[in-house]
Amino acid sequence: MEDRPAAELPIIAKRRRPVRAALLHAGRLLLFAALIWLIRQQHIEFAAAQRLARAGRVTLSDARQLFPAAASIADAATANGRWLVYDAHNATLGYVLQTSPESDSIVGYAGPTNTLLGFSPDDQIVAMAIAHSGDTADHVKSVRESERFLHSLDGLTA
Repeated sequence: MEDRPAAELPIIAKRRRPVRAALLHAGRLLLFAALIWLIRQQHIEFAAAQRLARAGRVTLSDARQLFPAAASIADAATANGRWLVYDAHNATLGYVLQTSPESDSIVGYAGPTNTLLGFSPDDQIVAMAIAHSGDTADHVKSVRESERFLHSLDGLTA
């Protein structure tokens, strides 16, 4: 093997550029973090859409519990989950929100409760009703018969 000067050896001849390598590594890490964040954001939007789909449709019968003059209800909820309610002249009476599926992880005495909240067009609560509940039948009956409880949120704003 012939002796070569150190400057000619390929490994030694390469100069290291620590600043460039650090910047390249930092750029890769930022790109990776951005991808993770974008995946997370997409998942949040997907999960919200799935929750809305699972919650089910608010029916005209449901809306009439909150708005006795209701004649029709929108065919689908708005992007933020509002079911618009209309009277016989197609004027907006308000909208209905339901607590399920967002609150399904909150278990009462024996199960989650899907509560319907009726809001006026100016975002004030006008009524509350129970759509369905996993609680015991006696407890649900007591709540449904408690006018004081069902009107305890009236007048509050969203």
